Amino acid sequence: MKRIPAIRILALGALLAAGVYLPRLGAPLAWDDLPYIAFNPALRRPIPPSAYFRPAYFEVSREATWRPLATWTYAAMLRAFGERPWALRLPGFLLHLACGLLAFLLLRELGSPDGAAAWAAALFLVHPVHVETVMCVSFNEDLLVCAGLLGMLLAHARGRTVLAGALYAAAMLSKETGILGLPLAALLDRESRRPWRARRGSYAAYAILAASYLRLRLGPLAGPSEGPALALPLWERALQAAKALAVSLRVLALPVGLRIEYFALPPRPADLLAPAALAALAGAAALLVRRRPAPDERFAFAWPWPFLAAVSPLLPAGVLNLRLLAERFLYAPCLGFSALAARRLRPETLAVLLLAWTCLGARRAADWSREERLWEGLAEIYPRSAKAEEGLGEAYLRAGDPARAAQALEKARALREERADPILRRYAPLTPELPWDKASVYRSLGLCYADLGEEARAEPLLRRALELDPAAPSAHAALAYAAARLGRFDEARSWAERGLERFPGDPLLLRLLESARERRLSFRARFS
Repeated sequence: MKRIPAIRILALGALLAAGVYLPRLGAPLAWDDLPYIAFNPALRRPIPPSAYFRPAYFEVSREATWRPLATWTYAAMLRAFGERPWALRLPGFLLHLACGLLAFLLLRELGSPDGAAAWAAALFLVHPVHVETVMCVSFNEDLLVCAGLLGMLLAHARGRTVLAGALYAAAMLSKETGILGLPLAALLDRESRRPWRARRGSYAAYAILAASYLRLRLGPLAGPSEGPALALPLWERALQAAKALAVSLRVLALPVGLRIEYFALPPRPADLLAPAALAALAGAAALLVRRRPAPDERFAFAWPWPFLAAVSPLLPAGVLNLRLLAERFLYAPCLGFSALAARRLRPETLAVLLLAWTCLGARRAADWSREERLWEGLAEIYPRSAKAEEGLGEAYLRAGDPARAAQALEKARALREERADPILRRYAPLTPELPWDKASVYRSLGLCYADLGEEARAEPLLRRALELDPAAPSAHAALAYAAARLGRFDEARSWAERGLERFPGDPLLLRLLESARERRLSFRARFS
């Protein structure tokens, strides 16, 4: 193949990435964008800068960890663009392109040939594993931390300590994995054979920034727990960690069968293949080392491991016990994988790989065209998952299809009540904080039946939702409406008044209260 100039390879990667993402930027918000952005009224009100550095931050952001820069970007975009999905996603896509450009410049700084660095950046831009990160606005924290770290390392390599320190701080304020900038800078200097002594001042500045961040992050801004820390035996943690790593590498090499959740299913005999696969990988890595790799190759090989270690199920960190991995965890690690591929494969093979990944990325981006499609795929892969069925039911409800929503939610309720969900059956007995019953299932199912005009079926479900979560949104209004539809106006008034105590000024509750006082219901409510 005739040698292609690096600028053309970069341009091709950017154009192919635009072809994957731009047609889908206007898709409705889904997944974590709903609780953190669409259903979070606090972000629409002016937020004083001091609120980002006080414990009140967690009430505003609904985050479990301190990520003020990421939250500030959500609030700024909402005030600037409103809830237009394409406008909220476009900055993330541009940031993704910036990460590709920074990766190209950093690899060149490490001595990588222009062509190889350009192929690495192009492969990185189109890899299908990034669709979740770019399409989900609330995952821009992974884009911000990667851009911050790449920019920090590039500035550090060029001796611009002040700029590097500022970008390091920005990375840490975006997500806690930003703290990896200090060891990555040391790795960069080691592979570049730069004397550490000459950079003692830079490392001292980075260490001060890291210590200051940790003092806040682990002190007054530690935040609420991400979830119950399950008492799993060490052998099971190790097995899940090996399996997670094996699946991560498979997804990077063969990005098919992507999904919005990778559950840590109870161990099975087949899971013992994961350590064997990793042993084979270690053997391949040993062969790579024997071939005397160039500095940029050694850096690319080492780059993913700190990020993967930070989210390993081996660590007893709440929610990670129930999740094998998330595709956004692979955003930064993908760069090392792409750089190694660009150095070891021929240009003809790289061109085929680039086109193949683009096609797979476009197919995955199409899944984000409808929220229901995301959950349908997950329910097919995990047919006995209560969470998958609940998510699918809520997606149907938001789409205005209460009949299909009720069908999925009834399945979710049955999986919980009959103890048929294998994930909950394994983990729920290990911790009292992980309940079999969940308020949201009963609330959403009750809303479905209220929309379908089956108030008698909706009422006990909504009451159960309030028993489990007295602050459950919509339940008070739905109960007041159901009571009014059944002619029990005194009861409807009571529910409306109780709801207004928790949600003052709610227009539906106010309207229901007026109807209850007049003892006639003059409107048809929809809760989907």
